[in-house]
Amino acid sequence: LRFCLLLLLGKADFLPKEGIMILYECKVCGWVYNPQEGDAEGSIAPETAFHDIPETWECPICGSKKNIFFPKKEEWS
Repeated sequence: LRFCLLLLLGKADFLPKEGIMILYECKVCGWVYNPQEGDAEGSIAPETAFHDIPETWECPICGSKKNIFFPKKEEWS
């Protein structure tokens, strides 16, 4: 429940204790934004949460706007 609430608020890209990281996938081309890696081409530093990326940022592959991306949960144990 905590994770779902944080995700809705845009504050839960990486929850190491829970073994969860949220990646963001472009609906148009499938490129995945990984908050731990950032986007060097787009001048987004590693460890930048998706909600902290400027609204003017675009997908480095197809040029889609930030609002085209959807969260994709990745879990590990």
